[in-house]
Amino acid sequence: MSQNTPQLIALQEQHLELVRAWRNHDDIRPLMLSQHTIDADEHRAWFDKLATQPQRKAYVYTDSSGPAGFVQFDGLMPQSTATWGFYKAPNAPKGTGYTMLTLALQALFNEYKVHKVAAQVLGSNIASLGLHSKLGFRQEGTLRAHVLLGGAWHDVVCFGLLDTEYATWK
Repeated sequence: MSQNTPQLIALQEQHLELVRAWRNHDDIRPLMLSQHTIDADEHRAWFDKLATQPQRKAYVYTDSSGPAGFVQFDGLMPQSTATWGFYKAPNAPKGTGYTMLTLALQALFNEYKVHKVAAQVLGSNIASLGLHSKLGFRQEGTLRAHVLLGGAWHDVVCFGLLDTEYATWK
């Protein structure tokens, strides 16, 4: 593939500091289910553990401007329910998340052959709620006052997309 073609590249050591900086950015961290600042040692331990877990994969999304986002999958087995987590680079342009996640869904359903992709989104993360709907996900429920963040309880919205729904959506 051309460097200008949007693609997912397996997370490599050279990406670690960039991805950690994105995750810890003030525009990203408050939208995560875990909002603490991740230090270099914690991030390294997470990366090292990825290599021992074949059902988990992490990718950097790149486009014509270079690295622009991050996505990870868990539960990767044929006919399984996989989960994902993601964020775009703080300064990435509008539309980056949609393009990145369209590629991620292609990988999940076509390469990994999962049955379902499940996601949990903070109820206050309006952009991610809308993005999941735009991608064809169905809201499956709300876990009311489910996580305590910054001294306040927050709802978590559950989404799912089945392989049969993806086949008709794409």
